[in-house]
Amino acid sequence: MKRRGRPGRESCYASGIWLWLSIRNGSWMGKHHLPVVNDDQAILSALSELWEKAQQEFRGGLTIYPDWRDTL
Repeated sequence: MKRRGRPGRESCYASGIWLWLSIRNGSWMGKHHLPVVNDDQAILSALSELWEKAQQEFRGGLTIYPDWRDTL
């Protein structure tokens, strides 16, 4: 029998998600409350909504790039 999902994942639940962005002229933070979920799609949908809010406030554009200092 094959196991579905990742090992130990059944015990991981979320009741919200936070998004923090470091921006040249400061930072932006948003949060989205969720019912207690154990569902990737719910988390990704909440992240998408937060990203849309950030884009509305920073109409000049937002780009995600890795901070290579964290890997050195």
